[in-house]
Amino acid sequence: MKIKTKLYASTIISIVLLSIFAISLFIFSLKVNTEQRKMHLTDIFAKAISSVIIRSQEYTTIQSERTERQLDKKIKSLGIIIKESESQIPLEIIHNSFKSLNNSYTHLKSVYKERKELIKKMKIRQKLRELYILKKL
Repeated sequence: MKIKTKLYASTIISIVLLSIFAISLFIFSLKVNTEQRKMHLTDIFAKAISSVIIRSQEYTTIQSERTERQLDKKIKSLGIIIKESESQIPLEIIHNSFKSLNNSYTHLKSVYKERKELIKKMKIRQKLRELYILKKL
């Protein structure tokens, strides 16, 4: 073999190896990027879910309109986060859990509203009884 052909062969081998290295580096960087996006979404989910948990605990203990509005806002923002991230990652389990959470929350709100109405009725009955007792005296 001549020196010229050896140089061509070594140049071609170097170019092939360099291109294989570049392609593998590109593929690796894509995989790292997708994993970073998943980790970022996981962080966003964790923050949103923890804020929903905190607001739901406040709502169950305080039961004020303010905490109800805050919890509504947090649940809606969690729904928006889930809808936006579904295009990037399949989230069937999280989506189903979110539907269940939303249904449970609406049921909880209706139970608390019924409870408030019952408390109001009981107060009215108590006042009527007091008035009736006062009239008898």
